[in-house]
Amino acid sequence: MVFKVEREIGGNVLSIETGKLARQAAGSVIVRCGDNLVLGTVVTGPPREGIDFFPLTVDYREKMSAAGKFPGGFFKREGRPTTKEILTMRMIDRPLRPLFPEGFMDEVQIQVFVLSADTRTDPDTLAIVAGAAAVAVSQLPVVAPIAGVRVGRVDGQFILNPNIEEREQSDLDVVVAGHTDAVNMIEVGAKELPEDVIYDAIRFAHENGVIPICEMLAELRKHAGKPVTWEKPETNASLFEQIKKKAWDELVADHRVVLPRERGRTRAHAAGNQGHARKGRRAGRPHAHFARRRAARRAQARPDPPARLRGRLAAADARVGPLLARRDAGDGFRDAGNRQ
Repeated sequence: MVFKVEREIGGNVLSIETGKLARQAAGSVIVRCGDNLVLGTVVTGPPREGIDFFPLTVDYREKMSAAGKFPGGFFKREGRPTTKEILTMRMIDRPLRPLFPEGFMDEVQIQVFVLSADTRTDPDTLAIVAGAAAVAVSQLPVVAPIAGVRVGRVDGQFILNPNIEEREQSDLDVVVAGHTDAVNMIEVGAKELPEDVIYDAIRFAHENGVIPICEMLAELRKHAGKPVTWEKPETNASLFEQIKKKAWDELVADHRVVLPRERGRTRAHAAGNQGHARKGRRAGRPHAHFARRRAARRAQARPDPPARLRGRLAAADARVGPLLARRDAGDGFRDAGNRQ
């Protein structure tokens, strides 16, 4: 069944079509905006035995053939993904992964390919939409469809999905992804703009880009989506309580953040050897005492110390003199290493 939805987003017509290519996949769509054409597919399989995490894999490729070129020079083939492609894979993964329900551990692979590129706009945001649309029409139990857009700012005006020329003139580059109720992924680059401008850009992207595209995906899922077949497995509550009873207190103690002051007291109390006692005695001396010793060594190194050094020595004597007198008299002064 071929089904297609269209809507104007940011001055360009965005179309999402399913049922034409990769029909053996769990879900496949073709996203078109201008001369950019992106294919998004998703396949799934049963979970591996003994697995305890969600194995979601995302792959995104921008082949040179999409721009009507082929690799030249020494290497005649395209190799591993570029840094740009890897970052786009992460942008597809981050907003989608939290929307899968807890306990879902099936194998899921999302493949996004750029079939045609106009070399004027970056297809990375279309790749987010293509991956989300492929998941939306599949039988995977996603909480809600997501979408992603880019926002620029030229002459104080926000632009949705700007082209390369507009991005060069823009003082803001924001990629926003989320669903109709909230934003769950943001990437921001700006030229020292105030927070109010960043907030307005995120809100502009969500209201004018994310929400309309999510409504398109909801319509696509309603007419061409497959029914969800996954059911949440039952959990052994009694086993969980037994493990929690045995290990919870120890885990909390191991992950407790100990302040440096508490950590020092704990070590000094637990050590009790002569080395720590000597360290404690050194730590219990007044800082002025060390300042006086440094000033005295500098004075001894010179037969006629300058006036500035003599002033420092006199100031150190004035600070440490009363403290040393109190220590000699035993008036509330004890070495840290002799504390019981």
